[in-house]
Amino acid sequence: MATKHEIDVAAEIVEFELANLEALQDYVIDNNVDCDFIMNQTVDVQLSEEHNSSLKRGFDDLASAGVSGIKGANGAFKYTTGHLWPYKLIHHMFSRTLSHEHLNLQTNTPVTNISYSPHPTGKWIVTTSRGSVRGQKVIISTNAYTALLPEYHEKIIPYRAICIRIVVPTPPMLADSYSLRSNLQDFDYLTPQPDGSIIVGGARSAYFRHTEDCYGSVDDTNLIDRAKDYFDEYMQKTLSWLGNSGAYTAQIWTGSECTMFQTISVLICRNKAWATLQTHFRMLGMSLGGKTFSSWVVSQDTVFLKSPLAGKAISRMVLQDIAYSDTEFPQLFEETALRLENG
Repeated sequence: MATKHEIDVAAEIVEFELANLEALQDYVIDNNVDCDFIMNQTVDVQLSEEHNSSLKRGFDDLASAGVSGIKGANGAFKYTTGHLWPYKLIHHMFSRTLSHEHLNLQTNTPVTNISYSPHPTGKWIVTTSRGSVRGQKVIISTNAYTALLPEYHEKIIPYRAICIRIVVPTPPMLADSYSLRSNLQDFDYLTPQPDGSIIVGGARSAYFRHTEDCYGSVDDTNLIDRAKDYFDEYMQKTLSWLGNSGAYTAQIWTGSECTMFQTISVLICRNKAWATLQTHFRMLGMSLGGKTFSSWVVSQDTVFLKSPLAGKAISRMVLQDIAYSDTEFPQLFEETALRLENG
């Protein structure tokens, strides 16, 4: 990123990521949230010498090759991160939020239409399967489904991804999370759980060339056939110390995500130049390694969590009517009409 953009722009994004991790940790601790939050380290392992060399050129302090335990590793670097059980965290947040008045929470209620222009009262009409709701301002935080908005046709591409839970009969102490990268776009990730099981996602090499299997789809009711066997004996083939452990796949599922026409996630906010959208706010994210600014949630137990500071910034724009430049958002995440048109 520092190569494509200026160093201070890249540094702003890094600082935003770290601030999100700290904000999430503070919330969990301050509110005594039971969500299996663990602050640990992630080991980012490079399986391709070409990709490893590319990273070394970009980062002078990248650790040299030879980190023990990963078969075929050419290099690795390590950084502080954390993981949790988002389902538990979200339930905690809902329980707290529902204790306040003036909140109407509707689940299993798809929105089928948003009015093109405001009602004469100044409110937007949001049509759902249970009737219509009117609001002065609308926040759209719908991940892959945001592709349904006309201005994002072929700009946001929904796609399916796959994830599994691996059980090890006698689990070793796996303190770190892992990202195993074959190249910039092809990587797997491993996240140890408190019960000794391991959540593993990725398998892109098994299906990403077959776009009909995943791209343009939000169907998370069926598995990706080409990828469902990818994880057979995955741990034994990947981690040297689990060769005869008897590790097996206990659960496997598919979730919907989205990618964008640009190479960096864009948190899309109000653009006053668009008269018909001046009170619409949009929070978007994508799946580049589960970065902390991602603002979407994938189904099942292990998901990418809505960025706490993204939510805070959007809330301030809505409630305080402040400009994007006055929020915590990095400048590179701001969308403009010109940026959207040009891709």
